[in-house]
Amino acid sequence: MAEVEHTMTSGPGILLEKARKKKRQSVEEVAAKLHLSPSVVEQLENNEFEDEIPDAFARGYLRNYAKLLGIDEEEVIASYTQLIGQSKVKNYYSPTTTVGNPSKAGIASSQIITAVVFVILLVAAIIWYFAKPTGDVEATSLSQSQPQQPEAQPIAEQAAELTQTDSATDTQIHAESPPPVEQSAQLSTAQPVQEQAIEPQIPTGFVESSEATLAFEFTEDCWVQVTDSNGEVLAVGLKTAGRQFEVSGVAPISVVLGKPNAVNIAYNNSAVDLACFPAGSTARFMLDSPQVCET
Repeated sequence: MAEVEHTMTSGPGILLEKARKKKRQSVEEVAAKLHLSPSVVEQLENNEFEDEIPDAFARGYLRNYAKLLGIDEEEVIASYTQLIGQSKVKNYYSPTTTVGNPSKAGIASSQIITAVVFVILLVAAIIWYFAKPTGDVEATSLSQSQPQQPEAQPIAEQAAELTQTDSATDTQIHAESPPPVEQSAQLSTAQPVQEQAIEPQIPTGFVESSEATLAFEFTEDCWVQVTDSNGEVLAVGLKTAGRQFEVSGVAPISVVLGKPNAVNIAYNNSAVDLACFPAGSTARFMLDSPQVCET
């Protein structure tokens, strides 16, 4: 857009135009920085403010333009006010004088709300007050309507009378029909009762439980499970080569070995002979002494 020389010698436009040209900036460059159209920038520089730009916007544009160019904002605004005249300045933000007084309406509304809340609370208090004694009266009437002890006494008396009647009837029956003594004697003679002393039988091979200690030494990896006679698991899992440990439990002790030739066992410090178990099979045996394999 071509630059146009103006003959105007006063107003904010001439101040802005001179400052812009001094900084060697075009109208388009200023418009882009102010986020305005080039035509609005030209109107500001041409002092075209009559009904084209509202007073509030015009003052804002002039201040931003002055800040951008680095000139005195107040000088630009004073020149603008002097140009258009104080009587023509329009204030678009002055409040209207026709607004009514809302205080009376607000007071009346708050009073109505307060009265409604008070009535609701009063009704709730009355309902609560009369509901509680009613419940007590109903509970009292129910407790009075349920007889407690007087009914239990006749039942006890009836039971006593029935017991006495049954006892008398039984006595009468026994008196009228005595037991046959001869038949009882015959039965006792025919089936004599023989009393024999029962001796406890101890199973063959039973060994009385006692505390025993087993020491294990593994030359190769081997899976092991050790359980005493009480069912307590003393050891279980895969044991690695070089592992050594001791366990104690109630004999006889059950031992399961996944690889018997990889384990050395001592029973109460005495070596256990495991030569009878094949090297490639699982060994299962009970230990109540160092002797496992038959000689």
